[in-house]
Amino acid sequence: MLKNINNQLVSENKRKLQVLWYDTTTAYFESFSRIGIRVPGFSKDGKFKEDQVVIGLITDENGIPLHYKLFPGNTTDSKTFIHFMLEMKRVYEIEKVVIVCDKGMSTNANIRFLEAHGIDYIISYRMKAGSKKVKEYVLKQDDYVNYGGDFKYKEQTYFSTWQNGRKNDKVRRRIISYSSSRASKDRKDRENLVNNWTNIFFNLTKW
Repeated sequence: MLKNINNQLVSENKRKLQVLWYDTTTAYFESFSRIGIRVPGFSKDGKFKEDQVVIGLITDENGIPLHYKLFPGNTTDSKTFIHFMLEMKRVYEIEKVVIVCDKGMSTNANIRFLEAHGIDYIISYRMKAGSKKVKEYVLKQDDYVNYGGDFKYKEQTYFSTWQNGRKNDKVRRRIISYSSSRASKDRKDRENLVNNWTNIFFNLTKW
């Protein structure tokens, strides 16, 4: 059914599949019986004691869903990625596409999979999970390019590697950006979080 809907949208020039966005969410069930893939896991609804399923979903540039796939409720985000992409390529016979997703999918295994299948990608990167060398490069200030009042960026190209560190024939591009207005917002959010927990702790100690 989803394939037929997609074919109709493409034929009417109402959908382009050059760029697709992938993400996951969870759906929980208030039930006394555990059936199939409904098992407890990390709940994005905060329902950690309830059974749930993980839903992988990919959309087009207009946010219209193209395909979805259900996974057991204890599946981590990154472990859904390869299974989902293989099924999507098989069902829709998509050859040339750019996949966009957040840092939850940013594992070397997932990126190597995309490279091996000739799929272009844009994936967020966890800086705190980066190596010392990566962090030093990010903090180095003299090669940033200023763009506008509060935004700057720089690019780095490097070889893709296998799990044992051997280089393969793929080259990756890393784009680092910095926004002073975003940094200010993040700082205020952290301060509010610290203040809230400080107040909670202070009130608890009064009992």
